[in-house]
Amino acid sequence: MADSGIANPEQAAAVDLHKYEVRDVIFRFFPKGDPTPYFDLVKANRGNDAAERLIVDCREAWRREIETRKAQRANVDSGKVSK
Repeated sequence: MADSGIANPEQAAAVDLHKYEVRDVIFRFFPKGDPTPYFDLVKANRGNDAAERLIVDCREAWRREIETRKAQRANVDSGKVSK
């Protein structure tokens, strides 16, 4: 892949895929779902390090999603919805 200008395309793809995998976990399991079985599959297929990284990043994204939705509700409840 010397033509693309990307020194390590596999590593670049893995970084991009991880970001989208975190988004997918939030989309599929937030707010009431349990992603534990999914994390177990990741651990079995890609190892403990990959699973731990995914869990940590998903926790952070989960917290951000909670805060985002709280802010959205606060704006709707107070009548501050912009047109």
